[in-house]
Amino acid sequence: MLTTNLLAKEVMMSDEINTIVERLFPERLIDPNTFDQWCRRIRSDIFGDAANLLAKLENWLEEQKGTLKASEQLKRDYWEIFGGNGETLIKTPQSIRSKLARDFKTESITAERKTEEFLRTKILEFSDLGRIRIVTDFFSDTSLLKENMFDATTRFLQTYECPKGIKDFVFDPSMRDGLKGHRAFQFSVRIPLDTETFGFEIQLMTRLQHAWDRHNHPFYEWQRETPNWQGNAKAVELAVNDFACAETLHLVDRQADQNWQSLKNFLQEARSTDE
Repeated sequence: MLTTNLLAKEVMMSDEINTIVERLFPERLIDPNTFDQWCRRIRSDIFGDAANLLAKLENWLEEQKGTLKASEQLKRDYWEIFGGNGETLIKTPQSIRSKLARDFKTESITAERKTEEFLRTKILEFSDLGRIRIVTDFFSDTSLLKENMFDATTRFLQTYECPKGIKDFVFDPSMRDGLKGHRAFQFSVRIPLDTETFGFEIQLMTRLQHAWDRHNHPFYEWQRETPNWQGNAKAVELAVNDFACAETLHLVDRQADQNWQSLKNFLQEARSTDE
């Protein structure tokens, strides 16, 4: 029954988005295919600068990995980047269209139709027009990368404006109200684009947090588009159970990190004894 309700709500959400688009988008961009082509030009304009940031980030991560390898003298994966390949680096036209429509939901019934220039400006203002996720072995890796990215000596992110700072979805109570299972450090930097800038979001989370987030994503999207979802008893039950999974994995993450630190200490003591 819940699956049926989810599908029905998805159709309703699509209808609502289309209604907003037809009322407020420039007439030329109401057609999804035309919007897609128009939006792809914007994506093409920013792709090179987003790719440059990604390349800098990849090089910096390799340097960080090299430092840890030399210190730990152990073989492990450390981390990977998720979402940095080709098309996934920038929001899709479909996602951009949906986000614009959501942002316009509160517009009055007498609001004027938007211009193409206005839409372009609005899109560039998105904090996550470009986005990647760094997925780490352990929570201590996540914390280390977060600290080092903003460290004044490394200056990796010093050249980019980060207007809203770091959002702590791991421990900050104000970010963890309700049944939010998402746990990550994330922030958005502004990438220069001629006389403009656009937003690029970087998320840091562990492999377990990432695994939960991927399976939860369809439900999260539905919740976001359905403000009254708490009136559905089965949806609430699913949300409670899903949140419990996230909290359980968080505890596993913490214990796994403690085990990892204990292993490093144990091996260090063993090496000292051998010497």
